Amino acid sequence: MHSSKNFSKALCCGSIDCSVLAPGSVERVEGGYKVNTGWWKGYNPFFVAWDRALPFSPDGHYHICINYDEDGFVPKVRCFIVPPSAV
Repeated sequence: MHSSKNFSKALCCGSIDCSVLAPGSVERVEGGYKVNTGWWKGYNPFFVAWDRALPFSPDGHYHICINYDEDGFVPKVRCFIVPPSAV
């Protein structure tokens, strides 16, 4: 995936931080989304609030951009890009 800045109009992350999520890995729950990336054992699932979702997915898939906290150890969601129909 290319930098999500191109289609979200927001500064997110670059291609090394963003990934397309597999079908079935996102569940709509009260207040937002439960996201299971499958890669960060011990930190899954992530919760993303409704107001943090960016409805700018260019391909109809969910995308997540993750970086780390200041110490470089704990992953955190920087951007969560959803299909417009998912908000």
